Amino acid sequence: MHLDTPDFLNTPGFVFGIDVSKWNPVDWSTVPSIVKYAYIKASQRDFKDSLLMQHYEGARAAGIPLGFYHYLDPKMDAHQQAETFIRATDGLAVHPLLGHMLDYEESEISGEAALGFLSVMDDAGVPCGVYTAPRVMRHVSDDTAAKMGAYPLWAVDYYKSMPTPEHECELPKGWDDWRFWQWGSHNPLAEMRAWYDKDLDCNYYRGSVEDFADGVVSPPPPNHSPRVNVPEALDYNRRQAYSREAQAHIVLELGAAIFDEAATVDAVARFQHANGLTVDGKLGPQTAKAIGLTT
Repeated sequence: MHLDTPDFLNTPGFVFGIDVSKWNPVDWSTVPSIVKYAYIKASQRDFKDSLLMQHYEGARAAGIPLGFYHYLDPKMDAHQQAETFIRATDGLAVHPLLGHMLDYEESEISGEAALGFLSVMDDAGVPCGVYTAPRVMRHVSDDTAAKMGAYPLWAVDYYKSMPTPEHECELPKGWDDWRFWQWGSHNPLAEMRAWYDKDLDCNYYRGSVEDFADGVVSPPPPNHSPRVNVPEALDYNRRQAYSREAQAHIVLELGAAIFDEAATVDAVARFQHANGLTVDGKLGPQTAKAIGLTT
């Protein structure tokens, strides 16, 4: 028997949303109004989810705020998987409250590997949170858990029915609060079952519906360069002491932000990648010549 939509749904602390992947071919054109946001699986290992763009375009057309997640697979290096996630979502609009999420649910993957994934996302300038459960975090060291706890949490704590205001979410080690809570995959609401008559992951958002009103989607992110050591590149470029005319040339050629040195490093790295040069974000002799700073 399925449940009627309760009065507390979409009140503060109980804002309802779903997450989908290739296993959930939903019809976004008739999505129920109680769905206020959605996470879409973007990637796993080194490949995109086969329904990523179908879900993305359908949910966007329906006006649903979106975020993305990557399933961290134990069969591949975590750093490489982060690069896959970045490429899979490059240019796709994402709501800033939802952002990107690391789906960390395999206990055989170390906490250090998960933290490495997050560091790649940080270096690329792509804000990322963590989807995980208490059973996964139990084997993670206290120090690593504390570091992971600095990232927004999408908590996993399943209930047989639907959590009410009397229920609490069990938090994994490292966090003292949650932003999103996945509380079930059984799709218990009659209104949702009438739309999609199969199991479907269900979630709460900690805040209020109004939080999604500003910036329903953020502008698409820029094309991300391959990962570089940004502090090292910044230091190197500062020591080159190029003239203002040369810096203006960099702006014209690369579209870099002259007063945003990190953006310049990113632009240089993308130029290097596109032109078969060593990708390090540094304005060394070969790169300077290729750009036209030197002859």
